[in-house]
Amino acid sequence: MNLKDVEIVPPVLYVEEQAEETMVIPLTGDSSLIDLKVEDSTQAFLDAASAVIVEFTASDIATLPYNPTLVSSGETYECGASYYFDVETGAFTHGQLVFVGITVGELAANATLETGRVFNRYVPAFYDLPQ
Repeated sequence: MNLKDVEIVPPVLYVEEQAEETMVIPLTGDSSLIDLKVEDSTQAFLDAASAVIVEFTASDIATLPYNPTLVSSGETYECGASYYFDVETGAFTHGQLVFVGITVGELAANATLETGRVFNRYVPAFYDLPQ
């Protein structure tokens, strides 16, 4: 192996941590934390069971809301979460949250995503690669 042809970059990790305070993100899109799109699963996937899908991106990829709960009309719904990262840089690209047991038509006008956990981006300042 020719060392001139090798580029070593620090690994990028996302660490789940407790947030300083509970994050409340309105589904109306009025949030500085994430940009989101809400749709019914049957719109995105023709053969899917009915559920709410929230696709999101983040303006600050250093801190991401982690596995939020959907709160609508006093009811809470847990999510199935998928977070996607660039394979070369490790940077967060987008996420998808799926909430079963509710449809878009059943969402309250003031429905929110709430979480007390975050994904914090961590790039080590030093690391060692054994020969």
